Amino acid sequence: MNFKSATVYIMGLFYIVVGVKHFQDPSWFIRIVPPILPFKMALVYVSGFFEILFGILLIIPKTRFIAGWGLIFLLIAISICFHWARLLACKAIEIKQVF
Repeated sequence: MNFKSATVYIMGLFYIVVGVKHFQDPSWFIRIVPPILPFKMALVYVSGFFEILFGILLIIPKTRFIAGWGLIFLLIAISICFHWARLLACKAIEIKQVF
């Protein structure tokens, strides 16, 4: 196994673990969903499902291309939530704004 294969497997497992965490502790993820979005619990579960799905697809060599594009779109959506939490409501995830 070369370095690239090892890092792809590690990254796939990371997405699977974090996706499962969406179902084990959804309250943490709900805190970073912007208040303008409805159905917060459903959004957390859907994003968790897709993280697990894309993590599995990333591990399978024939489906890595699909997983890559899926993760790009998922990470864009998730980064919007993290930026909202960081810039507009740091109390949502109990952090102190540094800048």
